[in-house]
Amino acid sequence: MLTTKKYAFVLDAEGKRLDPTIEQNAWRLVRQHKARLVSKFPMVIQLNKVVDNPNSDEIRCGIDDGANHVGLALVQKCQTKNKILFKGTIEQRKDVKHLLTIRRGYRRYHRYHKQHRPARFLNRASSRRSGRLMPSIIQRKQATLRVID
Repeated sequence: MLTTKKYAFVLDAEGKRLDPTIEQNAWRLVRQHKARLVSKFPMVIQLNKVVDNPNSDEIRCGIDDGANHVGLALVQKCQTKNKILFKGTIEQRKDVKHLLTIRRGYRRYHRYHKQHRPARFLNRASSRRSGRLMPSIIQRKQATLRVID
């Protein structure tokens, strides 16, 4: 069975990003009071000293967008071999369309029980706009971007 190493993200004292390190090394730095723990998942530590010339390799984010699950991976492009720094999945909400249908039913019930009010039809500018995305798709996109940020 092939296991991947777990990595921790590293910041210097000014908050500049440095190259990630192996998680065990990060815990050792925290125990020796050379760094402090910023976040446990994903693990982020901040060093107590300022690093002058950080050599950082390129880190790329890969997204596999699906209807129910979204896969994420952070890969560091190194000279010898690419390293997988972080990988995970997001489970998307499946109830957005159903909740919007219920809300629409409430609106229609109140609308039809007002006798003096004329029927409203095709008066929504947002639904006739070109390039419009459905609310369920907008929610999926926003959820993915929120996790990436």
